[in-house]
Amino acid sequence: MPAVAGICETHVYPEIPDELICPYGNNIFRKDRSKYGGRVALLIRNDIIVSEITTSNNYKDTEFCCVDIMLNRDKFRVTLHYRPPHYTSADEQYLDVIMLPFTSDAQHGFTDFFDG
Repeated sequence: MPAVAGICETHVYPEIPDELICPYGNNIFRKDRSKYGGRVALLIRNDIIVSEITTSNNYKDTEFCCVDIMLNRDKFRVTLHYRPPHYTSADEQYLDVIMLPFTSDAQHGFTDFFDG
């Protein structure tokens, strides 16, 4: 199992417990939403120091997860965001606004965007 795995379009509802979708030996950080489709999740091996970065309720319908992980005394910020195929330039600008606070204070970071 990789140290970190991101999953876009999990289609998992909040009523489904983590134990049903998270492989043994991992922590799961998921962002479910109330609308049909989508949803994202980060799987982090449980031997890695990790802390979830909470997002504002203003972005409750945004499919976005953010965690900090510690590897060899280095902090890495891992973000995962799903962009549906119909994203517009206005949606991209909104994403930039959302991402800025989460990417500005990490020592290292990487973000993966899945394009439908």
